[in-house]
Amino acid sequence: MKFQLNKTLVLRYLFAVVGFLLIGNFLSVFLLFNTGVIDDRFVRLPIKLFDFDSEANLPTYFSSLLL
Repeated sequence: MKFQLNKTLVLRYLFAVVGFLLIGNFLSVFLLFNTGVIDDRFVRLPIKLFDFDSEANLPTYFSSLLL
């Protein structure tokens, strides 16, 4: 039984996920510095999910899965 992976396809998907996480990080940093009200649930959720400077969020889980 052979299991073959297309290296370029895997690399393309990994870059797509990294790009999505990077855009999410830019959005969270923008919201963090440009909104005065952090008590709003809509503002806190992207910051909590995508901030690269935090732990227990999507970029941290992605990094763990890559290992």
